[in-house]
Parts: sequence; C-alpha cells; structure tokens
Amino acid sequence: MMHTKTSATVQKIANKFSCWLRLTTRTYRNYLSKIDFNIINVNLTELENALLKSWSKETSYCPNEWNELNPSFGQCAITALIVNDYFGGDIVWSEALLPSGQKISHFFNVIDGKEVDLTRSQFPEGTTIPEGVEKKKAFTSTRDYLMSYEDKNSRYAVLKEKVRNSLINQQK
Repeated sequence: MMHTKTSATVQKIANKFSCWLRLTTRTYRNYLSKIDFNIINVNLTELENALLKSWSKETSYCPNEWNELNPSFGQCAITALIVNDYFGGDIVWSEALLPSGQKISHFFNVIDGKEVDLTRSQFPEGTTIPEGVEKKKAFTSTRDYLMSYEDKNSRYAVLKEKVRNSLINQQK
C-alpha cells in the first residue's frame, strides 16, 4: 500500500516537472527566435552609431519639429526600448528641465547601475535631467508602459528595423 502511494506521488511530481519543462522549453525557444544572431556582438558605440543613422522624422515623437541638425529630437522613448533590447537593464523616466523653465518628459536607460542616455543631445545646453525613476503606472515595467502606446509601438518597429539593418551593414 505504501509503495502505491509513493509511486502516485512520484508520478505527480514527474507530471508537474514534465509540464514545467515543456513550458520552459517553449518560452526559451520563443526567446531565441527573437534574437538576431547576426548582430549579437554589438557594443554601445556601434549601437549609438546605428541609431544616429536611423533616427528620422518618421521615428520622432514630434515629426514636424524634427530635423537633421538635431536627429535625437523626439526619439528618447523608442531609443530607450532599443538600448534595452540589446543591453537589458532598466528604462527610466525623468522630467527634463530646459533653461527656459519648460519641463519635458524624458526616457533613458540604467544599465548595471550606470545611466545611459543616448538622446540627451536633443536638449539645449543647460538642461537639467534629474535621476530617472520607473514610470509604469499599472504595468509591470516602464518598457511595458511604453509599449502600451500604439504610436510608440509603430515608431519602435520602424526604428528597430532601421537599426538592425545599419548594424548588419556596419559588420560587413
């Protein structure tokens, strides 16, 4: 009798493990399918160069105000998403204070405890950007919060493809 009970317990554990293994394997495969192995060995400078070549009116939050003299203008949220794709870390938000006193919402990254802001150049000299904080509202992360906006999603998709192509061309 004891033997049957032990076998049933072992069987239940084996079934749970098997289910977990299938789910984990499926998740791992989904994750791997999103990785572009052509550009996996990218450093921050290479990514920054690719972004600089890829920013455009089409990817700017303010397309009517974007120009080639200030290519990072209106690109902060989607650039933070791209940097997060390649280097992980956190996406944070801050309210930039311009010398004129105007306040502007700004997103950037924190990677291994260090601030990485590839769109800071969009602001005039004398702009103050306080330490970033998470801005997630009802979402689990700032990334999820940003991706909840359709306009950011479409601009992100365009920039992601442009950056990918630029990185592949850089490595040829």
